[in-house]
Amino acid sequence: MSADGNMIKNTHAENNTLDNGSSCSSKKNLTGIEKHLHKTKENRKPARERFEAARRCIKKAFDEINNPFIKNIVQYHHGPLYKGEERCYPSDILPDQIPVYARICKLADIYDAMTPKRCYKEAFNQINAVTDIVRSYARKDMILQYILQSFIKGTGIYPPGSIVFLCNGQMGYVLDSKGPFIIPFTDTKGNGLSDMSEPINLSDSNLDEALKIDSRKSIKNPCEVYDLLPQYLRPEKAGSL
Repeated sequence: MSADGNMIKNTHAENNTLDNGSSCSSKKNLTGIEKHLHKTKENRKPARERFEAARRCIKKAFDEINNPFIKNIVQYHHGPLYKGEERCYPSDILPDQIPVYARICKLADIYDAMTPKRCYKEAFNQINAVTDIVRSYARKDMILQYILQSFIKGTGIYPPGSIVFLCNGQMGYVLDSKGPFIIPFTDTKGNGLSDMSEPINLSDSNLDEALKIDSRKSIKNPCEVYDLLPQYLRPEKAGSL
């Protein structure tokens, strides 16, 4: 069977799973739907069928949300942050009709989509991500400016809990984005340290160049380097509670 034939076969199989309602909460299946929505003649019809199946599944899950705050975030976190912003939905709503907390979540969602490595793209450098967000939304709307400033102040270029690389090859855990303050937890060869390091204020003007952040490398999530983290820095894995 050809590659296209396999894709169409897999498409029908996923449709059946969605229609049976067994995967309504499965992010994996919904991500798979996005990946296979190619505009080839062979799979155009299955793609439409999958879109409708996904739409029904998402609507069912949305209708079951009882918390009004969560419901607003789900409904409006792709809405416009300023008048005339393109490629936003729902398209029939004005920015000042969207709750402020939902607008904050949109900025967070944009940042989160840009910075991690995906199967289809490399990670966006966090400095460039923040710069791109600022350029996109600066001087667009008065309320948006306050949201933007608070977002940058709260997140920082290096968010607390993220992992950074130092110029000497060490890896560090960000304690506070103001500075930032970090704790190195590996040696210069990337091996975990046996003893706890002292926190370092990277804004110290007397800091050795080797201990500054290597901006050529993107930050990582702690789960990506879990085995290297000392016990006192390890986040709890899902399902361990």
